Amino acid sequence: MSAYYELNGKKKTIDYNNKTEVYETSDAETTGYKDLRGRKYVPKPPVEEDGGGSGANEDFVKLIDKSIEVANIPEGVTSIGNQVFFDCSNLTSVTIPSSVTSIGDRAFSKCSKLTGIVIPDSVTSVGTMLCNECSSLTNATISNNITEIPTSMFEGCSKLTSIVIPSGVTRIGLRAFMNCSSLTSIIIPSAVTNIGEQAFSGCTSLNEIIVEATTPPMISSATFASVPSTAKIYVPSEAVSAYRAATNWKKRASYIRAIPE
Repeated sequence: MSAYYELNGKKKTIDYNNKTEVYETSDAETTGYKDLRGRKYVPKPPVEEDGGGSGANEDFVKLIDKSIEVANIPEGVTSIGNQVFFDCSNLTSVTIPSSVTSIGDRAFSKCSKLTGIVIPDSVTSVGTMLCNECSSLTNATISNNITEIPTSMFEGCSKLTSIVIPSGVTRIGLRAFMNCSSLTSIIIPSAVTNIGEQAFSGCTSLNEIIVEATTPPMISSATFASVPSTAKIYVPSEAVSAYRAATNWKKRASYIRAIPE
């Protein structure tokens, strides 16, 4: 049994039966690489034929076997490309090493069985729609070194119950948490100055919003669309009046109050 995947445009194969690692040059059908439990997963990078490194500074750009169940991304990979794990509907878990610094658009989009993800602090850049429509996702940890929650990052993650937005984030993108219908509370850090259109639209269980900025972030009329009208919004005590008068915040003025001491 063998499986192949690509790193830096090179097709690589691991032969399961003989435990050898070689380059694949044919277009032979992939049957998948399995561990002793029969779970398919991403293999570690093979040793180069010239005796070189085992994957340092490589980009994970293409996954050929979309039926994998466990993805242990190899240490040394620095970038996960666009749509690498897109629509891997059997994927239940993923491990991202601390060597990764960037993750592309839709990298884990539509992984409908993925239950959790940890984006390490080494990551400074993430693409749009990163985990959108991951309908089984219940927990996610975001790198503390990103400054923006991009468009549709968690859109449609209907089982996500909580999320911590890093303190350095300055902008929450369009539809970032749209239809996260199990999300009950959110803390928006003081550095945030802009919250995009429909960012929390469809968060029908959201009943507590804590906004730490003393200056009301810019929002649209649809930023909190379908969020219960009785949801409490807590802001710094010295900023209550400003929020109650601010554009698109003022329609929720009666539920804006000071953060409890």
